Amino acid sequence: MAGIRTRVFWVDLFERAVSTAAETTLGLLVVTTPFNRVGWEQIGWVVATATLASVLKSLAASRTGDRSASLADLQSRNTGG
Repeated sequence: MAGIRTRVFWVDLFERAVSTAAETTLGLLVVTTPFNRVGWEQIGWVVATATLASVLKSLAASRTGDRSASLADLQSRNTGG
C-alpha cells in the first residue's frame, strides 16, 4: 500500500472526507429542516457514517489504479497509457 505513504494521498483522502461530511450535512438539513423530522444527533450519526464510508473507500482505492484516494485511474488517462 505504497499509495497511503504519500502526503498527496492523505490530503486527497481528507478533502474527500470533508466534502462528504459537508454534502451529507447540507442534504439532511435541506430535506429534514422544513419537516422538523430529524434532530442533530441523528444528523451527526448519518454524517459520521457517510464520512467513514468515504475514508474506507479511499483506503480501498489506494490498492487499485494510480494508488490515489480515487478509484479512477486518472494518470493513465492523462498519459494515454
